Amino acid sequence: MGDPDYETLIQAVVDAMMVVDHTGGIISVNAAAGRLFRCTESELLGLRVEDLIPPRLRSRHRDLRSQYQAFPTPRQMGRGLETPGYRRDGSEFAAEVSLSPIAGKRMLACIVDITERRRTGEALRKFSRVVEQTASAIVITDLQGLIEYVNPSFEKTTGYSAAEVMGQPPNFLKSGHTSKEEYQLLWQTINKGEVWHGEFHNRRKDGSLFWEKTIISPIRDEEGVITHFAAIKDDITASKRADDSLRRREAQLRLFIEHSPVALAMFDSNMNYLAVSNRWLLDYGLEGKDIVGLNHYEVFPEISDAWKAIHQRCLSGQVERMEEDRFDRVNGMTQWLRWEARPWIDVDGGIGGIVIFTEDISDRIRDRESIAQSEQRFREAFEQAAVGMGHVALDGHWLRVNQKLCDIVGYSREQLTRRTFQSITHPDDLALDLARVQALLDSEIEQYALDKRCIRQDGVAVWIRLTVSLARKIDGQANYFIAVVEDIDDRKRAENALRRLRGEFEQVMALQVATQTAAAIAHDLNQPLNAVASYTAAALRLLHADNPKAELMRHALESAAKQTQRAGDVMRELMQFLYKGAPQIEAFDINAVVEEAIASVQARNEPGIKFNTLLEPGLKPALASRMQVERVLVNLLSNSVEAMQGAGVDLKAITIGVSTTSLRSMAVVTVQDSGPGLNAAIAREAFEPFFTTKDNGLGMGLAVSRALIAANGGQLWHEDAGQAGATFRFTLPLAS
Repeated sequence: MGDPDYETLIQAVVDAMMVVDHTGGIISVNAAAGRLFRCTESELLGLRVEDLIPPRLRSRHRDLRSQYQAFPTPRQMGRGLETPGYRRDGSEFAAEVSLSPIAGKRMLACIVDITERRRTGEALRKFSRVVEQTASAIVITDLQGLIEYVNPSFEKTTGYSAAEVMGQPPNFLKSGHTSKEEYQLLWQTINKGEVWHGEFHNRRKDGSLFWEKTIISPIRDEEGVITHFAAIKDDITASKRADDSLRRREAQLRLFIEHSPVALAMFDSNMNYLAVSNRWLLDYGLEGKDIVGLNHYEVFPEISDAWKAIHQRCLSGQVERMEEDRFDRVNGMTQWLRWEARPWIDVDGGIGGIVIFTEDISDRIRDRESIAQSEQRFREAFEQAAVGMGHVALDGHWLRVNQKLCDIVGYSREQLTRRTFQSITHPDDLALDLARVQALLDSEIEQYALDKRCIRQDGVAVWIRLTVSLARKIDGQANYFIAVVEDIDDRKRAENALRRLRGEFEQVMALQVATQTAAAIAHDLNQPLNAVASYTAAALRLLHADNPKAELMRHALESAAKQTQRAGDVMRELMQFLYKGAPQIEAFDINAVVEEAIASVQARNEPGIKFNTLLEPGLKPALASRMQVERVLVNLLSNSVEAMQGAGVDLKAITIGVSTTSLRSMAVVTVQDSGPGLNAAIAREAFEPFFTTKDNGLGMGLAVSRALIAANGGQLWHEDAGQAGATFRFTLPLAS
């Protein structure tokens, strides 16, 4: 139990009091302490004083208590430190603690809840900062009007420092432009406890004038008694000047509106025209009409209720706009408008009406619709194209593909747009494709086309014809590639098959050439061999005669030797042809070869065929295989003979001509007969392999002849000479 005298003293104090022993144990408390800590007095007894301190501060509190016990004097505890109290319900409060030592190493603690005081102090500090930092000038005077306080904004506005104006009435600001009656009304108003609003035209310390909007309010104490006056002053010089210039600007504004390059109209609150631009009149077909003062809805009776509602919302303060709006006129026209409507503020700060800006975008809408139609047609053409089409990003990813392309490469759209063109290109064809792509990007070419293979999703290679161009942005930078893909897999297979057939045909052709050449050579070989046999037989007869004539025998043997030499030349030519496979090019007299070919054909055929020659004298030697050229001539002459005999022509004649081209670099040989000739259908196919009009013909003669002339640097063709018979010509190079 505590000392009865202390108990009586503690209980008599209105603040929370408690007695703490030297160990920190609470041994006595008053009722106020229980109320402060929100528990009963008995609950506090037996607790340690640290139990009433927030846990985070208890260690520090024990140190402070130990320090105090070492030097116990009446004082506040924790000055400059946080000393919150800790209630039994866990809540905290701001506390002010005073300590006094008492007998028995005890101390008396007085605890005051200062939460409200701190809150009030903080509010006062905030208010003080607001007053100090506000842009408005603030002046506080006593009841006699003597200045007790001015804030920094007052000093900035007037040029007077606070020290200069303290204790002075504010009449040093007067400029003489405010009447005495106005000042009297001011004092009457504030002395009655009312707020005064007004304006002063005052003078600064430097003598310059300024306009000031002022609010003066009485300040009352707790009992409602007026103790001071507070004035809040705002410099409105700029706004006053603005008001002065406003009237001048109104005329300028009207002129500006009238000549504005946009459609602009200004209305009052009843939607009557106040000003309108010439462009407004032009856009709405009102040129030459004065509509200022007229009502908007009278000028445009077709205005809908929806637009009228928009105007009302703008008159209430809203801003409305529309990027595209349809306006159907009473004359049947339709205009598309982009517009904005907003309120305008009058000098009193109220809404005086609205301003409407419009732009006729009818042409833009029509262009957009045209573009949309074009895009639709493009999409349809893109999707329905007979070839594959796609857009490819610069890194190779497919951006957009049509179904035909998907069908060609065997991927769905979703699968293909997740891949690159590189990933579906055959590895052997990729390098060439990438090189062409780089050339496109470097502007070396405008487009390229190539045949390449793609790997389908199923792994099968398919041949495509790829055409690529580069789409560029407006600034010329590369944007994406446009790829057109044609499936040529069937064509490639056909080309490969044709190539094989061509190889087989060339083999057949070579065999036929060899056969015909061998047959012709065999014929030529037969002549000298027959001659050898005849000369040898004559020599033998002379040898066995009773009186052999040496001169005749020598002639027969020399002739046989000469024919033997000729046969050897024919054999050597045949062997060279068979083993080397290429003609032996030599310089020879083409006129002489013509005569020899005629003689060879005459020897094979019955008499009655007339051979005419038109040979050009002094011709340069031809450069070709003499044997092969003779074979061609023999074939052409034989064909003419057979044609005339088969047709039963009475007058069988063949004309062989030799001439030169204009540059005299080629010889031109012409073979013309008097037979039935070739009709157009036969002439078109005459040189095709295996085409023949003969019952037992192989159809290779003309094809082989053309091949032989081509191999010797010339050309062979049929010519429609416009007369009876067939005409064939071929050329051969001449020696330079």
